[in-house]
Amino acid sequence: MRLGPAGSARVDVPSPPAADSGADVSQPSPLLPGREIPPGQRLVRSLRRRPRLRAGLVQLAYVAGAVGAAVLAGRIESGPQVDAARTSNLLLAVGGGIIPLVAVVFSLLFLTVQFASTTLSPRLNLFRDEPLVWHAFGLFVGVFVFATTSALFTSKRAEMSVVIPVATIVLALAAMAVARNLQMSAFSSVQVGPTVREVTRRGRTVIDQLYEPRTPEAVAPSAPAAAREEVLWLGDDGYIRQVDVQRLFDTAVRHQGTIQLPLRPGQYVRHGDVVFRHTFDPADADAEALLRHIEIGPDRTWEQDPLLAFRLLVDIGLRAQSPAVNDPATCRHTIDAVSGLLRYIADRHLTIGDITDPSGHARLVLRAVTWEDYVAAAVDELIEAGRDTASIAARLVEVLDDLVLAVPADRRSEIERRLQLLT
Repeated sequence: MRLGPAGSARVDVPSPPAADSGADVSQPSPLLPGREIPPGQRLVRSLRRRPRLRAGLVQLAYVAGAVGAAVLAGRIESGPQVDAARTSNLLLAVGGGIIPLVAVVFSLLFLTVQFASTTLSPRLNLFRDEPLVWHAFGLFVGVFVFATTSALFTSKRAEMSVVIPVATIVLALAAMAVARNLQMSAFSSVQVGPTVREVTRRGRTVIDQLYEPRTPEAVAPSAPAAAREEVLWLGDDGYIRQVDVQRLFDTAVRHQGTIQLPLRPGQYVRHGDVVFRHTFDPADADAEALLRHIEIGPDRTWEQDPLLAFRLLVDIGLRAQSPAVNDPATCRHTIDAVSGLLRYIADRHLTIGDITDPSGHARLVLRAVTWEDYVAAAVDELIEAGRDTASIAARLVEVLDDLVLAVPADRRSEIERRLQLLT
């Protein structure tokens, strides 16, 4: 990872993305360095890099908790007691029985995930990223550790507290309940209806985090300064997952410069691509520090990517249209879902790329998704693939006609242009 060459020809910061047709929106309120972002600036508040809790750490916490609970329970000497030798056999049997339960459950889950990826979309990671999967495995291992540790800790005693076998049985029942919920969740993930509903729900959540309703006031954005330096990505190729805008803003204010992000979350970054441009003095610039405020991984995630829901829904619709599947009903279902998301975002404030300080200087220039981007992501591929299938083309015309009436007048041209392709 390094800076672009200092002293090279000046690189002008490209203009912010063309304002979408709904330009009658207010500029986000300015930020103050080192302070909480104002509530109205949802884009910046949402584009904070959230640390990911590793599944291994969650499961390690279950194991540590199980060991601690077993040790504490083994020290209980008051209250009802049971024969330690016989109860230890019960504990070992329960602990050993958890092992095949884990093997059976997760074998079924692997098959289920593979079926969902093949049938719906290979980018569908709803079930894979479900916290229930992490916690289920942690609980199963925790039950095994608690039962075996309790048996070993009390193996030289004549009696042990009745709390230990009761707790073991309760934990075993809890593990079976979680296994059932895990399987039901996995089965839902291969069904079209629940999957489309969950993708749509998550898409709306991201939209709510990023965009506010439009307001009639309009404030012209300040012109960003020209960039002198570039920060290149020299790591593995991948997708932008998260950007910590708050820390980038603080950095820009501290150096009295401007930072531009030419790419947005969800876009693919290749080795050598420019991920930041800035106006800092080369002596003050720290490429490594800037790159710590961006996360790049092998696939797209939900946190900051409003186009991911459209991508997944279109994937499902395209697979349903393929000759191998030939399922027009599912395709019409996804058409209804993407049109619902378009209607949901149609009256939102989308021109949110510039972030200024209290003096009005642009400190961050972000590449925001425009209304044209959303319409193209939602329907262009579906139109291209389905225009020759009568039932699908008819459904596309129907939903686009509805959208023309539902979206604000200044955003109808993109919908009408798609309608002309179908009529």
